[in-house]
Amino acid sequence: MKTPATLRGVFTLVLATTASSLLDAPVIQPFVPPTDVVTGLATKIFCSVQKGSRPLTFSWMKDGRVIRNGVTSLEDYSTLTMDPVTAQSAGNYTCVVSNSAGTDRYTSTLEVKQPPQWVEEPRDVSTVEDVEVRIPCSAAGRPKPTVTWTQCVAGGKSSDVCGDVGRTAAPLKSVNGTVIFPRVTKKHEGRYACYVDNGIGKPLTKVIGVVVNVPAKFAEKHSVVTARRGENARLVCDAQGDQPLTVTWSKGATKIDRAGSTRLEIFETMTESGLRSELFISSTERSDGAVYTCRADNEFGRDERTSKLLVVEVPGQPQDVKVSETWTRSASVTWSPPYSGNSPVAKYVIQFWKDSGAAHRLQEVAVPGSQTSALVGDLHPGSTYQLNILAENSVGVGQASTPVKLHTGEEEPSAPPTDFHVEARGPSTARVSWKPPPPDEWNGDLIGFYIGYKPTSSGQPYSFRTSEFKPNTSHEFFLTGLQRGTEYSVVVKAFNAAGSGVASHELHVKTLDGDVPPPPKVFVSGTSHSSITVTWHQQFPTGVRGFVLHYRAEDGLQDWKEVNVDARTSSYTVPHLESGVLYQLYVSTTNEYGMGDPSEIITVRTHKNGGVMQSPIFGDASTPLYLNLFIMIPVLASLVTIVLVVIVTCVCLQRIKRRPNQPPGPPPGTMDRRSKQYAAAMEGQPQMTSTTARHAEKAQQAGEYTGLSQRYVEVQPPPLPADHPCALYPAPCATLPMTEELEAKMARHNVNQEMKTFLAQNRELPTLPIGSKACMSIKKDHMYESAQ
Repeated sequence: MKTPATLRGVFTLVLATTASSLLDAPVIQPFVPPTDVVTGLATKIFCSVQKGSRPLTFSWMKDGRVIRNGVTSLEDYSTLTMDPVTAQSAGNYTCVVSNSAGTDRYTSTLEVKQPPQWVEEPRDVSTVEDVEVRIPCSAAGRPKPTVTWTQCVAGGKSSDVCGDVGRTAAPLKSVNGTVIFPRVTKKHEGRYACYVDNGIGKPLTKVIGVVVNVPAKFAEKHSVVTARRGENARLVCDAQGDQPLTVTWSKGATKIDRAGSTRLEIFETMTESGLRSELFISSTERSDGAVYTCRADNEFGRDERTSKLLVVEVPGQPQDVKVSETWTRSASVTWSPPYSGNSPVAKYVIQFWKDSGAAHRLQEVAVPGSQTSALVGDLHPGSTYQLNILAENSVGVGQASTPVKLHTGEEEPSAPPTDFHVEARGPSTARVSWKPPPPDEWNGDLIGFYIGYKPTSSGQPYSFRTSEFKPNTSHEFFLTGLQRGTEYSVVVKAFNAAGSGVASHELHVKTLDGDVPPPPKVFVSGTSHSSITVTWHQQFPTGVRGFVLHYRAEDGLQDWKEVNVDARTSSYTVPHLESGVLYQLYVSTTNEYGMGDPSEIITVRTHKNGGVMQSPIFGDASTPLYLNLFIMIPVLASLVTIVLVVIVTCVCLQRIKRRPNQPPGPPPGTMDRRSKQYAAAMEGQPQMTSTTARHAEKAQQAGEYTGLSQRYVEVQPPPLPADHPCALYPAPCATLPMTEELEAKMARHNVNQEMKTFLAQNRELPTLPIGSKACMSIKKDHMYESAQ
């Protein structure tokens, strides 16, 4: 159930709605502002309604902004008054009428006419000849006024524009009211009038004067006067310009004084355009040949004119001959003009020939005498020439200049590399090999080669790699990072300092479909004066079919040499090398798909003398322990030493036990032989049986040594001389039982002998000659043993 308050609100709303529906919304009567409104006068705009319930509220806006001043509103209309009207009064005026039933508005445009007013009034102009002159004339007004320029002519018909002066019949051309003289001359001088009118009010008129001043100047800036030596010469200068005008003469940088010389005279004559000045030189001499300058001055400017006086004689030697720039088949030559002999040089003759140290063919090029530079052609690239220049005038030919040398520049190689080959070396590697172009096609010094490659079917441009040029050898390059089983197009071209030359024919190569073995880990395990031993380790040996060892001298003068090595082998000794030379080596692994990427290149030098120098150079920390010579050599040496000590000890003990007793004394007649043998033993000469001596001698001559110790031949030695210390004892040989000390020393002696023999095979160290005698002395037991 509704409350009384709610019922009152509903009742009020119904009454308000009913009242508003009974009122009429206002409707404005369309209106038009007054026409021909001129600035400075007053005007009004009326706004009334056709219908609408009272009361009405009026308001005005101009260009969207509310107007407060000049508004008069009555019950059913409103008036907007503007007094006075200005140029800013023009615009869109809107009348707004509203009552409680609604609002209406109407907009109309007021146009204001304005007589012309000066924006930029023309002024008198004073200028000099040969410059651009602009005379502006502009005014504002509504409608936009027109601007007309006329030139006033004395004696013409009188008019309001030019007053008593008169004016021309045709107006002058102007741009936005500005008259322009691009290059004003004396004929533009006079009076000009600017006339401005828009049909409103009184037109504007302004008469100005244009004054054109002529500075001192010469129509001709240079002249050449020829006079034979001993004759008179006359130099003339015609100066133009407003008066007063003065002319002065100078020879070079020295001003000529009329009273300073009896052979020089100056005459001046007034002309219609200025002043003529003449310089007379009587009985010309060679020193009179120079550049003379006449200078004209007035208050508006100055100008100079030069006259070159030539005393005729044979020209001198061209100076400062320089080769300013050289190309492959031409050169640019410049020089300074010689003393011309006071006669214009008719031509220069350039002579050049090859600087080969032998008879040469002289070539000549003639150029006009006005030139001091020339382009000499028909030269050969990379050649040295000598060049001189002669000057010639009407009198004759002068002396040649001092010869200068020039060297032509390089050109790009004009031929492609030769013997171009490409082969796949793996799924991502290809080997490119080639030889340089013929030397006569190099056109300079080769720097290197560009190897271009791209997938054949890609349509992409070539990607290029660079390889350095090395003389007297073929070249190769490994393209890596290629796509598996993809056909590539490969080209190669040489380049020098001038650029790259002609590319070779395109070759195609397809990378392998399977994985080739990875590069092995390579190191040098030994070197000598003529060989290098290389050892490698293959990380994944499964499927390996073999290895290829590549080597060459580091200077690159020779091609890479290849050695195929069985897959079961992990080292190789490269023989027949030069001593003291750096060599480059690398190893590649092959399997069913081809040859894998090369290992890192190792550089090693052979030994400089005849000895052997073992140089374990490790290539990688992952090398197996059994290939590490730094560990294996000491271990093997220790094992050999232990085995030899045991064997030698056993042999010596067995011999001592089996040795028979010696007779108490030597047979008759053997003392002398013993003495000789003893003397020979002391001199280091061996006394052997014939068979043993022959074998030992052959072995020693051949430089062959075995890994066994010397043999002790069980023969009955002759007795020693009586004066020998060892002769005091009844046993000349070691037939007595040996003490432990003696046995140990004998064992060490034999072991040392065995090691010397073993090392001699591998180190080329000096060894004891086979069969040499040695007397071992043991003070305690007085025992001796002679090695037979």
